[in-house]
Amino acid sequence: MMAENPAAGTANGIDEGTNPAGEKGQGGACAEGGGLPSEIARKFQEHENVVRSLVNETRGELLSSMSKEVHRQFHVNQTALAQEMQRQLELVHQHFVTEMHRQFVLLDQRLEDRFTFSSQTPPTADEQARILELAAHFAPKRLRGLGKVRIGADHDGGYILADRLADSGGEALSLGVADEVSWDVEMAEAGYLIHQYDHTVDGPPSEHVSIRFAKTKIVAVPESGGATIAEALAAVSVDATDLILKMDIEGDEWQVLEGIDDVSLSRFSQIVCEFHEFRQIGDDAWFQTARAALEKLSRSFDVVHVHANNYGALTALGNVPFPDLLEVTFVNRDRFETEEGTEYFPTSLDRPNRGDRPDIFLGTFRFPS
Repeated sequence: MMAENPAAGTANGIDEGTNPAGEKGQGGACAEGGGLPSEIARKFQEHENVVRSLVNETRGELLSSMSKEVHRQFHVNQTALAQEMQRQLELVHQHFVTEMHRQFVLLDQRLEDRFTFSSQTPPTADEQARILELAAHFAPKRLRGLGKVRIGADHDGGYILADRLADSGGEALSLGVADEVSWDVEMAEAGYLIHQYDHTVDGPPSEHVSIRFAKTKIVAVPESGGATIAEALAAVSVDATDLILKMDIEGDEWQVLEGIDDVSLSRFSQIVCEFHEFRQIGDDAWFQTARAALEKLSRSFDVVHVHANNYGALTALGNVPFPDLLEVTFVNRDRFETEEGTEYFPTSLDRPNRGDRPDIFLGTFRFPS
């Protein structure tokens, strides 16, 4: 066995663990730590730093690339969104323009249908003379010592009568009822027996013990399936204390009134009638029939109330403004006294037939003759 030599590990007076400059060499590192030599650790650290730097650089480039891609996609999506919004706005605009055009066309049609102040053909002096002649028969007079009353609905279906109804025993012919019978029901409640005639419906929309219904057309001359006013009067009691005629038969009133005999006509104390189709003033046959009907009425009846039905138009007939639908109340001169009046129409008793439109102003409804 070898004993420890104090001089061992040196040669030529130089320590093996130290280089001539006095720095520790590898041998010294191994002798001191027993781990990786310091040079290897340093190199490892350098490599680690390089790797970290590369990783960070790569990560930065990746993040930058991703950011650029996200920005590009956002820009692309934003552009696409803007283009889609523009396309939708164009579609909305196109739809709006189309719809507005359609609404203006409909408005034009409604104005033409309801409030026509010009004819399709130029007005003539003959048309003006004709409408003024007919209008003269509608000049309203005032009831002497007597007021008027509204019977029926607040809008379409209500009519004005002289306020002299029988307490009992009265009867009425109601010609043309359709689906609105408020006048009939109120008169029945007042004690009148109502005789209804209408071939366009199967029965009255409202039943009442004092209402009799016939699915029969009112005609001017006797014919199969129809009845004249004279024939309808056969159902009325000869002892009736009062007899009133209400008529709304959609244009047939002209022929029916022209054809009624004077005896039948004289039985009525009051007549309330809706007159139609004044636009046909230029038609010779229509005008002759209308003239004959009004002349017959004027011989024994006075007009005491007029009201324009605003479901119809206010039409310029021969440049004379005139309603196409006119509700008129007549009283029998043998039963009522009248005098010249200056009443303005519509009155406080009147209501627009069509509630969503204003009533048609008629003034005094007096025209030069």
